Amino acid sequence: MRQKPRGIFHILAAVCLMSVLSGCGSTAQTPSASPSANPTTTTRPAAVTASPTSEPTPTPAPSQGPITSYKFGTYVEESTPVEDSWFETAAFLGDSRTEGLKAYSGLQYGDFFFSRGMNVFRVDDENHKVVSIDGKDYTILEALALKKYQSVYIMMGINELGYPLESYRSGLSKLLERVIEIQPNAVIYLQTLPPVNEESAKKNDLIDSINNENVAAFNQVIVELATKYKVALVDTGAAYRDENGSLPADLASDGVHFTPSAYRRWVDYLASHTMSFQRFDESRKQG
Repeated sequence: MRQKPRGIFHILAAVCLMSVLSGCGSTAQTPSASPSANPTTTTRPAAVTASPTSEPTPTPAPSQGPITSYKFGTYVEESTPVEDSWFETAAFLGDSRTEGLKAYSGLQYGDFFFSRGMNVFRVDDENHKVVSIDGKDYTILEALALKKYQSVYIMMGINELGYPLESYRSGLSKLLERVIEIQPNAVIYLQTLPPVNEESAKKNDLIDSINNENVAAFNQVIVELATKYKVALVDTGAAYRDENGSLPADLASDGVHFTPSAYRRWVDYLASHTMSFQRFDESRKQG
């Protein structure tokens, strides 16, 4: 994210030294400035993901009883948690918080396509081939197209908080259109943005647009587009939102990213809010 005078990378250098995450010195490309407005940038430099090379058989989700139609634009209901192996056929698209999900959550399954500083405008930008697979570089959407997935999880928006709301709506719309086109046989999960800790963000000199009022406004766009494009809506933010709608200080590292131990909350929330493709597909046809 863009900062006030003190550079966030000074902060991150210290964070990286203390972090258990290897690869802080990644050679992947750091995203450049965005097309039309002043974006925020994540608090970590760019990173790449592991390569998807096979299509494993997933662990089946627990039976959820008779199939009932899902109303798009509502949050996926809580269900019996699936095992981590269920995510073996999942793809996760995102930014540095998705990197943290991969690095700290303990989830050993799925493919993670992310870059520190990634936003909805760069996912298929030829100048941002941030995913390296078998010695070749791809954009996030190019990498997503390399194999079939049974579920795709999208978490993007924190780096766009400095953009006009309409720009984010347009960019996220295009992203959803492309993901649906690339993965027509997958359940597409659009996730709400977790809150930030504003006090911590100020202490770390993050820009003023990093606030929960903006997060709430962006989440309204996410709900709107989940309805329009008929994708599953998951309130991932609920795993981190306190009674005041904020990210608790003890879960926040810099105000935006989570402490390492807090990333498991994300996995646990997704594991208890899943949907079968049959229900997803039938609901789309009915809608």
